[in-house]
Amino acid sequence: VGQPRNGDNRSSYVILDGNDDDGYSVHFQRVEYDFGQTAEKIYNIPDLDNFLGDRLRDGR
Repeated sequence: VGQPRNGDNRSSYVILDGNDDDGYSVHFQRVEYDFGQTAEKIYNIPDLDNFLGDRLRDGR
């Protein structure tokens, strides 16, 4: 979870499944959330650059 850079503004996380003997698989997950509300909170904090809120909205 963090600031997107790939144009997809959904939240993301990864699940690592497996073990050293059998190997591992990686599963990327995306979750919708109200990024607009989070961006508005950023815009309302004078010490934060609006660029941070824009990044959430734009996904880059």
